[in-house]
Amino acid sequence: MMRHLEEYPKMKDMLRLILFQGRRVSYNPDHPAINLAAMFGYVVRRDGCVQVANRIYEMRLYQSLLSEEELTNAIGNEAERDRSFFCCT
Repeated sequence: MMRHLEEYPKMKDMLRLILFQGRRVSYNPDHPAINLAAMFGYVVRRDGCVQVANRIYEMRLYQSLLSEEELTNAIGNEAERDRSFFCCT
């Protein structure tokens, strides 16, 4: 599952929108990101919208994306804090 997120960044972005922002995405099987997520079984069509297929996938995807977000922010904050040490600006 995590490998698929890295290999297909548009699918990952779509899942991030659904899980973190609660965005409703219309189900369109012709859209590559939706098609891939459905093919892997991560999402299903419910009421014409894309929805994570089950609670287990929802939790695994959410935790993976959340930890990635936290690490990215921590690295960015650390770089910003140390910037004055390495830069003359």
